[in-house]
Amino acid sequence: MKQNTCSRFAEIRHGRWPRWVAASSAVWAVVILSIGFVPVASAADSPDVCLSVEVMAHESSTVVFADGFESGDISTWLDSAPSFSALEISDVIFDVTAVGEFDGDSVLELKIVTPNGHLYQVLTAPVSPNWTKAAGVSRVVGYPYPLQVQHMESKTAGVTTDSPVTFRFPVGGTLIVSSSLYGLWEVSAYLDGVEAGCNDASRFTLVQ
Repeated sequence: MKQNTCSRFAEIRHGRWPRWVAASSAVWAVVILSIGFVPVASAADSPDVCLSVEVMAHESSTVVFADGFESGDISTWLDSAPSFSALEISDVIFDVTAVGEFDGDSVLELKIVTPNGHLYQVLTAPVSPNWTKAAGVSRVVGYPYPLQVQHMESKTAGVTTDSPVTFRFPVGGTLIVSSSLYGLWEVSAYLDGVEAGCNDASRFTLVQ
């Protein structure tokens, strides 16, 4: 036994690790890697929920369309992207609702892309179906201060809800006007970093 022990220490001293040491190291490596990649459940992991984004303007009377028609009522133009005059509105409003079973606290993001295909801005809000949590704040990675938690409830397809999560996207007096960023914009919805729109990206047009 003494000779075997000395032989093992001699192998280690000369850089030759015994087979039992190598095998043990491999086992521990697998355990450590497994711990490091444990998935975290979130609302975005559920295939039963998607996000619907409705695009409006703060001043509804300034809605215009590609053919020049102006109206505050866009109900008869549902097949086309709404168009707004950037010189006459202060901001565009996005109302976001969850379609399906939304039952977990998440981070909701709207990624807004310019007509040139560049990411212009990301609007972020922590969301929860719990009214108590919605009365507080939560820290979000990348933001120096806690953000107000917004209440987001589930709805079934075709049923409206009185409490969408509302974002305001500043337009008037911004880089959009000073740099003439006019054209067709896109907005996509994400939950916990995973794209979760019910359909393709919502679109809207900004004109002068």
